[in-house]
Amino acid sequence: MDNRGLAKAGIVVVLAALLAIPAALYVLPAVEAQTTYSAWLKIVTDSWDGAAYGDGFTTPVMPAGIDFPGRYNATNVCVELYRFLNPTSQSPAPLTAYDGPINAGSPNGTGFIKVSWPASWENVTIIVKAKSYQGECIGAGSPFSGIIVYWLTVNGTLSFGARFGIPTAPSGTTLTNATIGDDGISRTHPGPDFDFTIDAPFNAGPIDHMDMTPAMFAAAHADPRNASVAHAAYIFKLFHEHTWYDVNDVLTYAIIFIYDVDHTPANSPRSLIQAAITGPDGQSRYTREIYPKAAGLGPTGKFRDNRLVPIPLQSINLAARTPFEGGIPDPEVPAGNIQAPHLNATKRVWWETVLVNQTFYVGNEYNGTAGDEFDPDPATGKTRPLFGAYPADPSINPTITQGGITGVPAGPFSLALNHTVDLSKDGFQVSGQEWDTTPPVVEGVANFNNNTVFYARFCVQDADLKIQHPEIGDKMVGAEVTINLKKAPDRPYYLSHNIPPAGRRAEGPRQGADGLRDRVAGAGPLPSRGGGDNREG
Repeated sequence: MDNRGLAKAGIVVVLAALLAIPAALYVLPAVEAQTTYSAWLKIVTDSWDGAAYGDGFTTPVMPAGIDFPGRYNATNVCVELYRFLNPTSQSPAPLTAYDGPINAGSPNGTGFIKVSWPASWENVTIIVKAKSYQGECIGAGSPFSGIIVYWLTVNGTLSFGARFGIPTAPSGTTLTNATIGDDGISRTHPGPDFDFTIDAPFNAGPIDHMDMTPAMFAAAHADPRNASVAHAAYIFKLFHEHTWYDVNDVLTYAIIFIYDVDHTPANSPRSLIQAAITGPDGQSRYTREIYPKAAGLGPTGKFRDNRLVPIPLQSINLAARTPFEGGIPDPEVPAGNIQAPHLNATKRVWWETVLVNQTFYVGNEYNGTAGDEFDPDPATGKTRPLFGAYPADPSINPTITQGGITGVPAGPFSLALNHTVDLSKDGFQVSGQEWDTTPPVVEGVANFNNNTVFYARFCVQDADLKIQHPEIGDKMVGAEVTINLKKAPDRPYYLSHNIPPAGRRAEGPRQGADGLRDRVAGAGPLPSRGGGDNREG
């Protein structure tokens, strides 16, 4: 007997018990037929650390983490609901006919959202999509559009299972409980609901199928304290911005923008999906989407110095209408396409309003030489990835993105570039394309990015050379030197105050690296317009 049989048996028992009660002891009110079902979701990531409320509530929705990823709620997302129809003679292709969408809105600051759908729907699909930095839902209105960070189908059709790779249940009439993780590996679950309390990756998300009716799902998650936990596909990225002189010659208070390149027009504000600023150490700072807000504010905010930037990953191959499934091949594997959630994006860095770095994180594979994939960087205390996606010959092995970008030498964001990488996960250990597992867990992974900065020394002197000061001659000590940046010879747009007083040595946080002081003593850093395919290093 499947889950539906058990449910029906329970209803029969309840009805029998009611009929056994004398009529004088109860009055049944007139009840209108239920028109909708509702359920609660808690939208977090694979790094979420939670605990159950107890007293019959079993899902880990109560925060228990101590670091930013462990407490992060994915709130800058939008939620849509659909019902998929089995193929018919009128619509023979699977997953092309559907009802919806129902726009459920966005979760609150703690990641909770209540969704509702018609009781007549025999299946329901809940899709969570990333928003732009400004808050616009990317790809709203269609199930196969936008950056899909989480997908849950309840009681999916057989055609859905065939397309998404969800096994059929022993009954042969329904699909089993299954998950495709953020490492691209499929797993199955026993029981009518998921066990959200097991170790990461929790055997849930970012692609889930539940073998229960929509009514059963609504009953199981009718209370927010027992919300269904949606583990959306995100990584937490640390960026280290430095000049080409040295990794310790850092850029402070530079602005980092991350743009989507596949799902939005290049000139659209929707392309901006994330932003951060660098701190005194040149490393990214991110205090958005922190709850409560005070935890991200100084001087006492718990996460005021958080360096990790959350970046959404695309879980669905939109063209094929299938999940990314199969794992992340070792960079040494030729033509090893990434079959796990990933995102093609461009990262740009502005300093003193000048674009000083542009790095493309796009492609369908990682490339690297034989040996370890990660290397500790003693100068910064972080770990440097030793791989990218720079094809030896792009004309033979071009990069291809979902948005049709070809020939660009770069590699996408994925689990391999997370701040903490567990190389023992199944997605890194696919037979024939295993990653080096020494050590199996790599921590403190940072992307090191060169920025185009040069140093200049200015000597300011009195125009009247005949009058000399007895000690300093004609030099003007203490005069401020400013640089007027221009777009064209007659179009100044920014007055830089980044140069120290004349006659003094250039010091301070933007100078930084002690090893450079002898070479550039007395000089000040100036931005130089960058761009192009700046490689990490």
